[in-house]
Amino acid sequence: MAMYYIYLDEAYNLTPNSKNQLIVLGGFGTSEPKKIVKAYKKIRRFNLKPRQISSEIKSADAIAIKRLIPQLFKALIGLDIVIYIIRQDKKIIPFKYWQKDKLNYEQLYLDLLIKLLKDVWNLEGHNKITVLVDYFTTKMDKNTMVHKIRSALKIKYSNKDFGIQFADSSSDFNLQIADFIVGAYLRNFKEGPDLSDFCFGQGLRLNIVVNIL
Repeated sequence: MAMYYIYLDEAYNLTPNSKNQLIVLGGFGTSEPKKIVKAYKKIRRFNLKPRQISSEIKSADAIAIKRLIPQLFKALIGLDIVIYIIRQDKKIIPFKYWQKDKLNYEQLYLDLLIKLLKDVWNLEGHNKITVLVDYFTTKMDKNTMVHKIRSALKIKYSNKDFGIQFADSSSDFNLQIADFIVGAYLRNFKEGPDLSDFCFGQGLRLNIVVNIL
């Protein structure tokens, strides 16, 4: 049976006094990651200047917002891809993640990630699963985080083979696509969708869970 790949990223707006303070965690799964990358590379080739081709474009960059992300969402329609998004509003975050006014973001992130993979994502029909999570600096040891994620998954899926690792998006186009997806939905939740160029998520296999904690 073919390997199933999951690519995950996170984005947030936790700026004090700003509207719609929230965390977005998610990404996509596919059994054909090379086809997804091929579609993205084609979009990059037609929209980026030569000096940009070798650079990572982030979801907050103007060229991504105006051209790359809308075109990517259109290109993904019909491909082997399923998108999962968790929206966690700051005002709904349980008290246990707070110490006075300080948020234990790492523990919150880890628990959201485990819930997404274990309780939300449909992994039936896949026996070998590789999970790539976009790397970011944490105080918690990455090996410890991987162990906790794998242990939680093995409780529910004792017969499945999981490969889990944190990776740098600068060297992985699929993680860059996950960044685009999560960044687009963060903007969507904060400001409302811009439907002038594309209908947000229409035609895609999309699962959104709000306030899972």
